[in-house]
Amino acid sequence: MRPPRTDLPLAIALVEELPALLRRERKRRGVSLRAAAAEAGVPFGNFVRAEHGENITRANVLALLRWLTTSEVLPCGLPRRPGIRVGGGA
Repeated sequence: MRPPRTDLPLAIALVEELPALLRRERKRRGVSLRAAAAEAGVPFGNFVRAEHGENITRANVLALLRWLTTSEVLPCGLPRRPGIRVGGGA
């Protein structure tokens, strides 16, 4: 049996915050939903679904996270939240 991954709480927090992060970054950039979807390389409808917290594919989640990592929202590629470690370790 493999030991539990220490980064799982961070991944869960990131997925839970994804709609708010997308909305905040889109507004910060001053772009429409359609323009943000194009920048992120995902279909317009999937960007809308993600911003509303609905289910999208893993590939689209990854594309959106990559789009966010080019912004000030996730400067290190990961959000910093109290109680969640950034990086490995127990």
